Amino acid sequence: MIATLKTINIGLRFGLEVALLTVLAVYCWRTIPPGAARLAATVAVPLAVMTVWATVVHGATIPSGVQLATQVALFALAAAAIAAQRRPELAALFLSVVAANAALMVAWGQ
Repeated sequence: MIATLKTINIGLRFGLEVALLTVLAVYCWRTIPPGAARLAATVAVPLAVMTVWATVVHGATIPSGVQLATQVALFALAAAAIAAQRRPELAALFLSVVAANAALMVAWGQ
């Protein structure tokens, strides 16, 4: 049973990471005026965040404190982007799910 819950928690973490990228893409699309800059930012910002996530958060040689700080900063950035779209309750929910997921990951050594 606990193995199933651990697998679900890892799946949730992946979903939160995808949500992070999606939120930033939507934010760029909605806040930048139509044109080439909008399209470029909508693609480039999530790609840049994806690159930082892959190299820093999952980097084998990166200190754990830096990995944690990067995760916190990127999830906070996504929450700020949600709140900037006049959805503070959704931003709070997002951060609550991130915090619960992180707590379970620490407790289960994931």
